[in-house]
Amino acid sequence: MKTLNAVTVLTEITDHAASIAARKEKIKPGDPYAFTGANSPGDRVWQGDLCVTLVSHATAPASNPVKCGPALVPDNGTQGSRHALDSLEGVTFTRGLPTNEDSLDGPIFVTTLGRTITHPVHGHINLCPGTYDIGYQRELDRDLRAERRARD
Repeated sequence: MKTLNAVTVLTEITDHAASIAARKEKIKPGDPYAFTGANSPGDRVWQGDLCVTLVSHATAPASNPVKCGPALVPDNGTQGSRHALDSLEGVTFTRGLPTNEDSLDGPIFVTTLGRTITHPVHGHINLCPGTYDIGYQRELDRDLRAERRARD
């Protein structure tokens, strides 16, 4: 086993970053992402202010489904309200949209089919069958001294 010191590790990281920059490879916001069977429960990805977490690969529909449309955030007329499922076919919601506009907890749904979360600015997120939990980015409202949901 090779023992590395901090200087060696830092040099290797710097050299690797320089080689990536030389090839002009960059991670770009807005690139699409796909959840696959290789993802593990707890894996998450952000689409702007929307957080998508894979809860389980299980696809049993909920025993008490709730009604929800394709939008995954409350419609407040902003770009953020455009995070939406491409179709509701094969989708069952166990928790719908929050009734409190500043809630940090979004819907939970099960999809038995591959679905896509679309947005006109952020990269689309392709979902494999499974159970997903939607959460929202938080920000501090300094006037109220409280957290609230961030908006695109």
